[in-house]
Amino acid sequence: PPGLLDAVAAQGGRGERRATRVTHDAASGRVTLDLRGGATFAFPARAYSWLQGAQDVDLQQVALLSGGEAIGWEALDVQAHVHAVRRRSIRN
Repeated sequence: PPGLLDAVAAQGGRGERRATRVTHDAASGRVTLDLRGGATFAFPARAYSWLQGAQDVDLQQVALLSGGEAIGWEALDVQAHVHAVRRRSIRN
């Protein structure tokens, strides 16, 4: 969503905010983030409204952005801050 990176960056927050690797597994539908410090975090990609209609081929193209502070799918024009994704998943 437009402005998501800026809005989350302005909010601050706690926890690891940078990933060293991101992948999408089509079989499970999960996006997995390897975080600095050794932790791993995974979430179902289609749990997010902005990825619900995405095809697996597009989800496979997930990439790290902003030095690992964000992830994005260029073909889908979607970017998300690592901290925001983790925070939203914990609340649900």
